[in-house]
Amino acid sequence: LSFAFCVLFFTNNSYCAEPLTANTTEGSNTFNWSYSLNDNNEVVDLKCTNVSAISGNITIPGTIDGKSVVSINSHAFENCNGITGVVIPETVKGIGSDAFKNCTSLTNVDLGKITSIGATAFQGCTELTKITIPQTLKTANGLYPVFNGCTKLTQIEFEDGLEVIPSYLCGWTNITSITIPASVKSIQSDAFKNCKKLVNVNLGNITTIGPHAFQGCEELQKITIPKTLNSTNGI
Repeated sequence: LSFAFCVLFFTNNSYCAEPLTANTTEGSNTFNWSYSLNDNNEVVDLKCTNVSAISGNITIPGTIDGKSVVSINSHAFENCNGITGVVIPETVKGIGSDAFKNCTSLTNVDLGKITSIGATAFQGCTELTKITIPQTLKTANGLYPVFNGCTKLTQIEFEDGLEVIPSYLCGWTNITSITIPASVKSIQSDAFKNCKKLVNVNLGNITTIGPHAFQGCEELQKITIPKTLNSTNGI
């Protein structure tokens, strides 16, 4: 474990600590990690630094050196072509942008209880066919679709209890139908943009739809607007 520190002098003379490191083992995999600690002494920005050596179904550790893991860093497993499944522990609340980008063998993902997910977090995961969005999700950060280039992703399910479908969450996928749980009140901008094979939509009891939420859904044949809808800004 590295405890080296550095002082970086910006205009505000801020102090910065170098990333810490740790190793964990799961099955035949030994993971080399880098991470930081937040003010609550929790692990943030967890990143695997030996992705080429990792394969099979993996579970992200819920603790590192006895401290809870609360976020996965951007590019944490990018281009990790050997992994086939990922389980995110319930301690993790955030997944950074490009975290699992181009994991081309990835078929199964359990998102745990995340509250935020970064832009193109699963872009190019060409073997991913189905994903369940947990009820805890609040935001998708960025201006690029989370599952862009997931050409086999045809099923996206939403847990009951979800309140919002964030911007760019499901856009540019090959889903053919969606059912929005009654708990969802808001569909944000571009949420299903360019889902070119989307045919059937059940909007549940939504109250607001953001701009371009269904733009480019060329095969959409019929949609019923619920009586609960009271705000829209160009869908």
